[in-house]
Amino acid sequence: MLIFNMLKRRKEKMSKLKRRQKGFTLIEVLLIVVILGIIAAIAIPRLMASRAQAQEKTCRTNVANINTALEKYYFDTGKYPGDTGAATFTDFLSLTDYFPDGAPVCPSGGTYSLKTTKRAKCTIHGDIDGSDTGT
Repeated sequence: MLIFNMLKRRKEKMSKLKRRQKGFTLIEVLLIVVILGIIAAIAIPRLMASRAQAQEKTCRTNVANINTALEKYYFDTGKYPGDTGAATFTDFLSLTDYFPDGAPVCPSGGTYSLKTTKRAKCTIHGDIDGSDTGT
């Protein structure tokens, strides 16, 4: 009978142990949260930098497309937008012959304007090589 009681107690202890091991301890959960925080601290700034680079490249592509359309407009009319008797630059951007998908828009919220050299520039990203960001 003594052996039977010992086996029964041992079985009860093992049963309690198994019940306790079903979840995670507080330390394990905290460790996982800390690791996820470190990963987020590294990944989020890199993601934001990638987004800014993509916006700048898109804007520069838009400026290049506007410059190409400016040359085509000059070839077609003999004048650049803003010249006497020609469309204003704003009207030029809305011409569907040159921009069938609509006027280009800077993804960072900048506006496009025409420099005195008859080249386009963005108020945020500048001209096609990134210089001349002033208005």
